[in-house]
Amino acid sequence: MTDYSKMEKLPMRKTPELMRYLAQHGHVVHTIKTPYGTVMECDDYVLQATPEELAQRRRHAQQVAAQLRDGLARK
Repeated sequence: MTDYSKMEKLPMRKTPELMRYLAQHGHVVHTIKTPYGTVMECDDYVLQATPEELAQRRRHAQQVAAQLRDGLARK
């Protein structure tokens, strides 16, 4: 089992294990029970990243968008 409390930042990929950790530590804002399971709406812990991490994510998103645009332009 991953110990999320010792991580410097939480992962982006939301696994069931991560969702349980978020629920136990007060990050769940709203819970909805559906016939298909429970949906947990969490606060945006991603925004708790440092400005450098946010800039890096922004650059990565721009690079992916440029690659997709270039790929579509070639077709």
